[in-house]
Amino acid sequence: MRADLAGAPSARNAEREADAPLQRQVWSLAWPVIVNLLSEAAVGLVDTLMVGRLGRDAVAAVGVGAQILGSVSVVTMAVGTADLNQDGSHDQRDFIELKERLYRIQDTDGDGIADTSKIMLEGLNADPTYDIAGGLLRNGGDMLIGSAPGVWRLKDDNGDGTIDRQIVISEGYSTHPAFGGHGISGLTTGPDGRIYWEVGDIGLDVTDKSGKRWSYPNQGAIMRSEPDGSNFEVYAAGIRNLQEFSFDEFGNLVSVDNDGDHQGETERVTYVVDGMDSGWRINWQFGKYVDPDNNTYKVWMEESMFKPRFAGQAAWFTPPIAAPFTTPCKGSSPMRRPVVAAARAISGIG
Repeated sequence: MRADLAGAPSARNAEREADAPLQRQVWSLAWPVIVNLLSEAAVGLVDTLMVGRLGRDAVAAVGVGAQILGSVSVVTMAVGTADLNQDGSHDQRDFIELKERLYRIQDTDGDGIADTSKIMLEGLNADPTYDIAGGLLRNGGDMLIGSAPGVWRLKDDNGDGTIDRQIVISEGYSTHPAFGGHGISGLTTGPDGRIYWEVGDIGLDVTDKSGKRWSYPNQGAIMRSEPDGSNFEVYAAGIRNLQEFSFDEFGNLVSVDNDGDHQGETERVTYVVDGMDSGWRINWQFGKYVDPDNNTYKVWMEESMFKPRFAGQAAWFTPPIAAPFTTPCKGSSPMRRPVVAAARAISGIG
């Protein structure tokens, strides 16, 4: 009996040590929720203090508003944590139930108002890691769609208006965590007849049809290939999140890259040339969020990599030709001449 009693504390210690990793994981998941709930409570308290001097009606109104907000929050959390695949577990596999949809919308009577809508495709959800669709292009009677991890050719074999086959022409995108909306986009046909597209700084690790590997895991890039995916190459890299780009009437490729959310940084007009490295790495994004005592040098900002070329700037990357914007934007086809004209005027290009 004494031996059992002597061994009991040791056994309990062993159990605590075994549970420690799980407890740390639970705490890592719980503390953001705790902070969020405390913040909501603090907002309600501050609201009450602010309107307290206005009388009981104002205080009552704040109380009613808090109850409405709380009800909305409960519904939102319930929906957001739904067991979508009904397997009894709330985990990443639920994302498989979230499908992309491609609609065909037509104006059949020519009055300028769409009157029919048909789902051509519902899917692109074979794995919970699949990203949202962000690029679409009609090509040779088929549709090309960008949805990481790949660019897909969609074929309607029997002409009934629905997609029968999905053929991947390039695969290996989304290799690094990044912000939402930094996936594949900008599918377009270049003046050379090849297909161009962009991926943001979720990165890529692509093996092309010839067996060559193209690995850019922590940066965005512009790719191009033949419509069937052959003759693939990375046209330009070091990009954050162009979203869209346009060729001007001379075949120049121009876009606007979004900033990294740093204080004092601006969006930038990028003149994209074959083989360029624009300098962005996803590492630059998070430098401002960590302990400043251990990360006092912010490469992207300290070296002014977001600014157009200036004396003394590092020569290993291609800087923007202009940085005039302070809000997110993207270069689309209707903007092509104004963007090019503005870029040329600002940078002095003739």
